[in-house]
Amino acid sequence: MSLAAQAIGVRRDDVPERSAQNEEQRKDLISRKKELKAEIAKMVAERAVGEISEQAAVWVQRTEKGTHDFDFLGAVASTFVLSEEKAVIVVTSTPLGMTPSLLLIQSKDQNLAKEVNEKLKGALEGGENGKGRVKGGGAKGRYMSKVEGKWTKEDVVRVMEVIEEVCRWSPARSLLTGAQFRQRGLSA
Repeated sequence: MSLAAQAIGVRRDDVPERSAQNEEQRKDLISRKKELKAEIAKMVAERAVGEISEQAAVWVQRTEKGTHDFDFLGAVASTFVLSEEKAVIVVTSTPLGMTPSLLLIQSKDQNLAKEVNEKLKGALEGGENGKGRVKGGGAKGRYMSKVEGKWTKEDVVRVMEVIEEVCRWSPARSLLTGAQFRQRGLSA
């Protein structure tokens, strides 16, 4: 009891009460963190919806360690998909120094999401040491994968090329050139 009192800086008699307070504060912080992540996901998705006016696909790139999880990426994608019938969203999370990178693809059009997933998987596994690099799967218009190894500039180009190809492929939206896509690219 004395060691615990020293560790948290209170008298021995106050250890149980202080421990209970600390536990309540911890639970409150976890709850607030979830609420903040949900709010940020909504803002990112609304920004993506604003970008979709001329495209069949939107790519949201995340590099923050605090949002490097499928829960956050899924919240962004789900909010986006509620607003868009014929578009696909690709969300990547590639914080510096963290592996694996996360990839989420979602669309109400199940065939479009599947097509994008297969093309991205093939593109990211291409090149040296690429085979078996992308692990994951999905169904019903939602695909989640982990990409092993360092996320490189070549990976960025590969994702961009697949999205540009999808924009050409989908009859629902007009084609954007690479330069136009880069100007509109999201990096929230």
